[in-house]
Amino acid sequence: MNPFAPHISHFWQAGFTLIELLIAIAIIAILAIVLIPNVLNARAQAYNQSASTYARQIGMWATSWLTEQPTRRASDLNSDCTSAMYVQQGASGTLPQWVSECVVATPGDGTFTVTVTMHTGKTFTYKQ
Repeated sequence: MNPFAPHISHFWQAGFTLIELLIAIAIIAILAIVLIPNVLNARAQAYNQSASTYARQIGMWATSWLTEQPTRRASDLNSDCTSAMYVQQGASGTLPQWVSECVVATPGDGTFTVTVTMHTGKTFTYKQ
């Protein structure tokens, strides 16, 4: 060993101490506890917005189908959102994965209502 080289004790070797590692883990855990509910809430809001938008789209496709020919009436609309009349206007032949039910109702006064129900039970309505 060179007598002129600086002596480094084992106590001061490079690396993290146990307390530093525990503090870093604690900080990461606190951040995860704070952020995870926000991420889950953002996902739920996105599904809600998508279901609301789907109801509006079905309503627009139904309106488009009605205006193609002046003889068509709201009572002619199919109650199933996946029917061929909506698919011809641009709708998908299947419901989105987060939607459990979609119904087009015609109360008889020349209007119609689209009701989309999510798997969670939450409903969204589009009225025309």
